[in-house]
Amino acid sequence: MKEAEGILGDRDYEVTSEMVLALTERHPVSAYDAEYVSLAMDLGVSLVTVDEKILKKFEGIAISPEDFVR
Repeated sequence: MKEAEGILGDRDYEVTSEMVLALTERHPVSAYDAEYVSLAMDLGVSLVTVDEKILKKFEGIAISPEDFVR
């Protein structure tokens, strides 16, 4: 674990519980899924996923791997 933490260094990132809960209130997704959406939103990047529910509910944030490589 210490070795993994050393490799990550300061690249560890936490999302706020408030944002995760707000996403789960607005969209029927799990808190687990909402954490990844929230992280992508905070970092200003796309969330690459094959999860059809996430792709439909979070258009503009979530993107399929096929669309990502185009």
